[in-house]
Formats: sequence, structure tokens, C-alpha cells
Amino acid sequence: MVLKRERSSKAVGPEALSGTASKWLSWPALLGAASIIRLTLLLFAEWQDRNMALKYTDIDYVVYTDAARFVVEGGSPYDRATYRYSPLLAYILIPNVTLHPLFGKVVFASFDLLAGAFIYAILKTYNKDDETGYMCTSFWLLNPFVINMSTRGSFETLSCTIVLGTVLACLHRRLDTAALLFGLAVHLRIYPIMYILPFLLHICCRENASKPSLRGVLASLTRQPILVSCLRFCVISGGLCVGLCIFFYHMYGYVFLQETYFYHITRQDTRHNFSVYFYYLYLQGQQQILHPLLVPFQSLLSFLPQFVVVIAIAIKFANDLTFAIFAQTLAFVAFNKVVTAQYFIWYMSLLPLVLPFTKLALRWDGLKLAAAFLCAEVGWGLAAYQIEFNGNSAFLMVWVAGIVFFGTQMWVLVQFMHNHKSAGPLVRTLHNKAS
Repeated sequence: MVLKRERSSKAVGPEALSGTASKWLSWPALLGAASIIRLTLLLFAEWQDRNMALKYTDIDYVVYTDAARFVVEGGSPYDRATYRYSPLLAYILIPNVTLHPLFGKVVFASFDLLAGAFIYAILKTYNKDDETGYMCTSFWLLNPFVINMSTRGSFETLSCTIVLGTVLACLHRRLDTAALLFGLAVHLRIYPIMYILPFLLHICCRENASKPSLRGVLASLTRQPILVSCLRFCVISGGLCVGLCIFFYHMYGYVFLQETYFYHITRQDTRHNFSVYFYYLYLQGQQQILHPLLVPFQSLLSFLPQFVVVIAIAIKFANDLTFAIFAQTLAFVAFNKVVTAQYFIWYMSLLPLVLPFTKLALRWDGLKLAAAFLCAEVGWGLAAYQIEFNGNSAFLMVWVAGIVFFGTQMWVLVQFMHNHKSAGPLVRTLHNKAS
């Protein structure tokens, strides 16, 4: 999963493998294989859902479709219980009701492919050769977890694709386009708002020829063109996001704000989740540890570690946009008070962008990190199985497994941070050539 070119003469990274890869890997072959796999699974899912008790389709997809049906009937998407997303998603999936229930899955799978195209284009922006781009992009396009998510009907890849499009536009200095995409991404899924600092720091740092310091970034804001660019980015992205919120608030009222945003801020999954906060939330729900008036504040306090970590990462890697948002996302997910498997796709979509710039070895370091991650995840799954399927009171076991999983994610993050090689100078070279 991870790559190396320096530590050992026997290490194999994407560029070292490019000669071998060029014999069998090309963009048409990669895109074709990814498309065929997704199409096959979509058709199989239809058969399984109709003929087997265990359904392939994610329950969330049923929720999306029901919300779209309420919209078609002239009602509100929030008439569907547990619909906690922007009305835009329900509007996009109206053809699920009017055309065919498979429509939304095809859309999500198509965004999978578009995300792969964005990943490849970003790597080309960093002057990576075709074979390196193909190999890193294949990590996304041929990833079983990614394929499973979209073909089951999860819309997370839609958000990931918009984030990748924002990165690509920002790297190519199309800041207005980047701002519009960023505003849309935040509207659909609130978590990308943490990327605002890396994007603004990128705008400040891209003209600097040397490795920037925080003092240098602040000094660059005194330059009118940079200050105007930063303000313009904020106004356009914030204007679109706020404008959409005002529009939908006018249509649906407070329930729109509650279900789309406030719910995710105060959400507490006391059944089971990967978070280190899980057991505390479970006990709070069972025994009322805190006074009821203090309960809302615990959700806000749980965001404090996340806030500190993502800010620190953004400043530390101010000169490297792609790595900054990858590290931010991994840390954000690990520190979140509710962590489900679908959140992993947020940073998996960004991982191919940092693979060519790591000193970690594909053969040994990559297998070691991947094995540790999978073992920790499987360990949590075995504990959660006791609750979900056997009905056992294994909440403490799930919490311990969650702590182990948190530690594993932090170890993976530290390994990437310690072995990262900045890609910033390549972007500056591209910008200098463009100017």
C-alpha cells in the first residue's frame, strides 16, 4: 500500500515499478476493468436483493430513495425518518423513483471513476509519469472497499470526488472553480470545512521559493494580490454554501439545519462504533453520568482534540496541500466521537496522492501498515459481532478494540508524516512555468 525509493536498494515504489507496469497497465485498461467490476456488482446486487434474505444494498440507499420519493410527491425529504443529508442528494436521486432504483448507484459508481480521473490528473500536475499515475490511481479504482461502498449505494464517493476536484482546480490556479467546488463539498458533507486552512495556506505559499514558515505565511497576507485571492476564495465558497443553506432553510425550515448539520455535531452512537469515545457515550446513555444540562457541551468538547490536531497539521504541512488534507482527514476520523467504516473512504481517496512522495517501502513497510490496520479493524469487528449478532453485552470489549484501532491509525499517520517528502517545489515549478 505504501511506497519507497530511498531506504533500500531492493525497495519497490511506483516509479521503480513503472517499467513493469507499462507492459500491462494503461488508462483504458484500468478504466475498463474498474467499470466492468462495478457494472458486474451492480447487476449482482439487483439479483441478490431480490432472491436472498441478506441484502447487498446499503440501508442508507433505501433512505435516500425514500426521501426522493417524498420530494416527488410534493413533500419534504425529511418526512423520511433518519434522512440526515442535504435535500440536494434527494433531488439528485429523483430518477430512482421516476426511472429506475438502480440510477443512484450508477451515479455513485460513475463518480468513483471520475475520482480516479482526478487522482491521475493531480499526480500528473506533480509531474509524475503515466505508469506511476496508473499504479496509484489503481489503488482507488480497483480497491474492493471503494467498489463495495459505491455499488451498495453509499454517496460518500460523491463528496470525495468533489474534494478531489477542488484540489485539482486549486493546484491549477483555478481558484474560483475550486471555491465553488469547496462550497458545494461543505454543503453536502460538513467535514471538508477543515480543509479551508490548507487551501488558504496553499494560496499564500505557492509563490514562495523557499520552505515557508508561519511568519512567512502571515507576511504574505500583507501582499494585496494574495490577500485578495484568499478573501475571494472565502467569499465564493462561503457564499455558495450559505446561499444553499438559506435556500433550503426557506423551503424546509429548521428541520433542514437540524438533520443536515446539527445532528452530525451532536450525534452519539451508543450501540457500537470505532471511536475511543464509544464506551463513555454508552455509559452516559445508560447511567446519565453528566447532568442533562451539560450533555450538549460534551459534544462540543469532543471536537477540541480534533480542532487542535487538524490546525497543527495544516500549519506543519502548509507547503504541501495534498499531504496536509490527507493527514488532516486521517486524524479527524480517528479522533471523531462517532467513527463508522464509511468514514475511512474519506482518507482513502486522498492516499493515492501521497503514495509517490513517501520513503516507506511497498514490500515491507506497506504490508506492515496495511496488516496492522486490517488486524485492528477485524479485531473490532469480532467484538462488535458479539453485540450485533449474538446479543452479548460486549460494550467494554468494543471500546478496548476501538482504543487499539485508534492507536493503529495514529501509528500509520506518524509513519506517513515521518517518511513524507514534500511535493511543494514541484507545484511551484508548474506555477512558474504557467506564469
